[in-house]
Amino acid sequence: MKKIFCFVVGWALLSCVCVSAATIIGTDITPGAGAGGGPGDLINNGNYNEVHCVAKEGSYIWLGTGGGVVKWETTNNTYRLYTTIDGLAYNWVNSITIDSSGTKWFGTYGGGVSKFDGTNWKTYNTASGLANNFVLSIAIDSSGTKWFATHSGVSKFNGATWKKYNTASGLASNYGRSIAIDSSGTKWFGTCDGGVSKYDGTNWTTYNTASGLTDNYVRSIAIDSSGTKWFGTNGGVSKFDGTTWVTYSTSTSGLASNSVWSIAIDSSGTKWFGTNGGVSKFDGTTWVTYSTSTSSMANNDVRSIAIDSSGNKWFGTWGGGVLKFDGTTWTAYTTASGMANNDVRSIVIDSSNTKKGEK
Repeated sequence: MKKIFCFVVGWALLSCVCVSAATIIGTDITPGAGAGGGPGDLINNGNYNEVHCVAKEGSYIWLGTGGGVVKWETTNNTYRLYTTIDGLAYNWVNSITIDSSGTKWFGTYGGGVSKFDGTNWKTYNTASGLANNFVLSIAIDSSGTKWFATHSGVSKFNGATWKKYNTASGLASNYGRSIAIDSSGTKWFGTCDGGVSKYDGTNWTTYNTASGLTDNYVRSIAIDSSGTKWFGTNGGVSKFDGTTWVTYSTSTSGLASNSVWSIAIDSSGTKWFGTNGGVSKFDGTTWVTYSTSTSSMANNDVRSIAIDSSGNKWFGTWGGGVLKFDGTTWTAYTTASGMANNDVRSIVIDSSNTKKGEK
């Protein structure tokens, strides 16, 4: 089962290490000049200055950009680009998920979903049964069923048949934004304007500002070990234990900003919130906020956080690239290093330690 996380930064005076410039290989790959004169754009022409999502698979990092999917081999710093020429449904990629067999699933912004097993590409779109070709996020449940949040509701695909869910079904809004699946298999869908919908396989329940949610634009969802749900919204953070709602905002807590893009929970249960004003950490009692003025983080606009099985933190920023923190040393991956783009919206890690992201 895949988990969705957000950007985290630690408070300390630490060294920051940048990786060396990359070599570019593969079909239709041509070195392009990045902002610093390096190979940052990967290709001379194309929308490679936006990285919408990141997935890590062993030594490979997969980047979903505005110009296709880039596979980055980190051991020798080489890249391979996949576009519509190779079989990708559409070159604007919003989300990446990797299933238990290693198959990659790419949600695109206008072309539907592409599946890639390492050799063969297959596209699913509205003609296949997908609700809408604009796909913002993907989740996979314990049975291997894929769930897609789209601009026309949610689609479920079990490998053979498709099923659509929309406001007529009980979904709060057709503009899906985020998905989380709890330990009981219940799905939680965050929407852009209707709050959160819970679906247990039979019944739908909607939670919005009238229920106690702080804002109806829900960008991110995390579920802690006790089953408590944490929602990152455009109005702060809401916590829901199944009965009671608690809201944390800049006026009631130490949250860095009310615009919360992402949430991650570490092994100790500490919550990390990525905002457009930096990162806030909350251990249940004390808040600590990190920003460019108090740490070595690259940018205050924090779109994603992931924590791998070794405890390394992976941070995606909007304009500052990706940072890795091992507890002592910071490593920065930017266009100057050879990365496709400095704008990273999300990172996800699955049970096999794969990192992946979504817009």
